Amino acid sequence: MKEIHFIGFTYTSQYYESIYILTWTLVGKLLPLIAFSYIFIKAKTIWSYALFSPIIMYIFQIIAVINEDIGSVDKIEFFYCLPVFIMYCFLLYRYKRFLIDLKAKQDYERELVKTGLEGLLNQELDRGDEE
Repeated sequence: MKEIHFIGFTYTSQYYESIYILTWTLVGKLLPLIAFSYIFIKAKTIWSYALFSPIIMYIFQIIAVINEDIGSVDKIEFFYCLPVFIMYCFLLYRYKRFLIDLKAKQDYERELVKTGLEGLLNQELDRGDEE
């Protein structure tokens, strides 16, 4: 089966013998990418930045699989993919920083409530509303 029909959209596989092989190949690349991205976001140590390399590698491989199937073979496709890599890494980093900052804020508020200084928290919130 080289063709699939889905919600009025027809996709014909050019490179692979079957659409199932294309799906198997893409899933084999997407699952590790998702797993590495999740680990990067959840890890709290500096070694998590070492995961950028496999993340970039899997993005590059996914793009290569898609390019093979549509018949587009570029000799310097890495340079075409570089902006995607940079944007993906930047977004992962920003999301991780957002989660760390959010957790720090929640810990700070929890400590204020635990020590009985929730009035200080209310003053900070009021000051933030005035600005």
